[in-house]
Amino acid sequence: METTQVFGPVFFLRHGQTNYTNIFPDVTEEGEHSLKTTAREIKNVINGRHAYAAVVASPATRALGSASIIAKGLQYRGRVRTEPDIKEAGVRDKVRGMALFNEYMKRGDSRGLAVAYSTEHYYEDPSIFEPRSEVNARFYRYLARVVRRMLFCRPGFCLVNVSHYETLYHFVENVFKLDYKKDRPLSFAEMFYMVFYETEYDNVVEIVTTFRGLTIGGVFFDHEGAKLVEL
Repeated sequence: METTQVFGPVFFLRHGQTNYTNIFPDVTEEGEHSLKTTAREIKNVINGRHAYAAVVASPATRALGSASIIAKGLQYRGRVRTEPDIKEAGVRDKVRGMALFNEYMKRGDSRGLAVAYSTEHYYEDPSIFEPRSEVNARFYRYLARVVRRMLFCRPGFCLVNVSHYETLYHFVENVFKLDYKKDRPLSFAEMFYMVFYETEYDNVVEIVTTFRGLTIGGVFFDHEGAKLVEL
């Protein structure tokens, strides 16, 4: 498969550690420290090669607060734009949803909660939550818009997106084949980034993703159909 011009990078990160107060910035002191570290990592990737950037966040307070810390670390002076398609998974039955959440959090088991999201059947139950399949669909819908935007941006543009575990986990698991017997789930303030290569097909790009120091390519994305494809 022949590829040509590269666009990006586009960064995605989970919001910083939070107490879920819904009071801006809704980030703990430890969360702020981690986000500042992530901002430095993003700057190292950009390394002065990109003339300008944009910062986008989920509408959730903890994501907007995290984005403000990232923006300050990047010396980004523009407005942080909100994007509903990268919001957290919706809770449709708050009583049952909070009961499941509290079952893990009272044990201090945030790792178990993250792993449960990808494995437990009730996260696909539309009477309790916005199903994983719907969350994943809107993530790819947003990614399709990002790719089309990148194809028409002038060189030097990069994009930073602040989102949530349940919105980002599927892509990371699918590409990097995480095994939760030995791998940790996507952590607070942890990021991955993508670059896109044009292919011989007008509607398909190759995605090359870097996460935890490992870079994987050969992932093909149809930005008209908003889905991963095999070529």
